[in-house]
Amino acid sequence: MYKFLIIGLLILCSISAAQAANGRLIAPGHRLHVHNTRTAEGDREMEKSLSYYAVRQGKAAFGLEASKEFPVELRTYYHLLMLESFLQQAGLQFSRSFDLTPAGVRKALVDKLGVSFMNNRVFLPLDDVRPAINYLPMPRGALASAVTTKPIMAVLPCTDGEKGCYCVHYGNRRMTRITPEWREMDESLSGIRVLTDGREIDIPFGHVLRVSRNLRVLPANGYRVNAIGFGGSKRDESNISLTRKDFDPRFSVDRQGCLYRIEVYRGQRFSGMFLVRFAPAASSGRRVATSRTHKDRLPDSPGPESQMGF
Repeated sequence: MYKFLIIGLLILCSISAAQAANGRLIAPGHRLHVHNTRTAEGDREMEKSLSYYAVRQGKAAFGLEASKEFPVELRTYYHLLMLESFLQQAGLQFSRSFDLTPAGVRKALVDKLGVSFMNNRVFLPLDDVRPAINYLPMPRGALASAVTTKPIMAVLPCTDGEKGCYCVHYGNRRMTRITPEWREMDESLSGIRVLTDGREIDIPFGHVLRVSRNLRVLPANGYRVNAIGFGGSKRDESNISLTRKDFDPRFSVDRQGCLYRIEVYRGQRFSGMFLVRFAPAASSGRRVATSRTHKDRLPDSPGPESQMGF
């Protein structure tokens, strides 16, 4: 008798969660339904599920599904509607920092995507990152301590046959591939002084500097500067006026050809880097990927470990 009461209660909770989602449908055809999978009753496929494990441990289990034909933000929107209903029914308090709408979910998904290494001596914004970042200087072992801006992100060894490469994943989507250039580290410097748009400032490593017109990295005794993608031929590119047109967009961090790495070395040791984000050119005459703006981009390459979607 007690068992049937518990089952009935769980079904009622599921019905309430489905009603909460169905009350805020984006389109009438999106209606959600409750289905009892009878997880513990011998279905061989269900025995492979996390729900089956939970039930065998005496825990309630719910499976929430939305069509894989929906875009990421719409699936997430319906999942969150149901999850919040379960939390409210359980009397749990919670908060979120975005509007529960498909647009609000999308904004939360793409907001401030990034990864840092070596206590932020290297930082990569990922909101519009290129599919590959090559020859990124760092010491061996640095990738194991990578810090991402979202807990659903991770840096893992690539599984596509390229040895020594690492992939940044967002869920089961691959955002970019990093090919490291292994270097010994120099930690005697935390940043460098620059002249940008007529202002002289100190820029710490791991920061992004916005530049409207030009940038000049001021010389520091014993250190050299390498502006990745700059068309010059000098070994040390400090004290040189750098403008967007001087850079080859193939070497940009972003797809728009605006974001470039400025690396600092002491001899052969890597000290750190900052990024310079040039203002977009109204008409540069160069072809760069502009199919979607960086504010609207989600990772678009499925990871090899799953074909389930984002």
